[in-house]
Amino acid sequence: KDRQRTSPARKPGIQKSKKRAAIDELAESKTIFGLTTYDACIFGCMAINATTKGSIASFETLGIQFAQEQIGLSSAEAGAIVATCGSLGAISLLCLGHISKYMNDVGMIIWF
Repeated sequence: KDRQRTSPARKPGIQKSKKRAAIDELAESKTIFGLTTYDACIFGCMAINATTKGSIASFETLGIQFAQEQIGLSSAEAGAIVATCGSLGAISLLCLGHISKYMNDVGMIIWF
């Protein structure tokens, strides 16, 4: 049996908005693979995540090698730069909820 999506408890007598009802209906509809649309999206995101891990990691590794050979940085300096950029990326991801109050999706893509 397919798992059921959980949602917050509703107070008695309060109806879903038309928009929320339409979103829920689409999420629960079945795809040609027999999965709900919601489950298919989760599966697709997991597949993209798994397939891009290796390519991104190889660029990070080759970036260190490039910095050492072409720019003349030591491994410690190159590692510090990569670690700083990774930390800034993690901080920006943690702040996206707050930033989304001030910027729309397109603005966040352009600036981040």
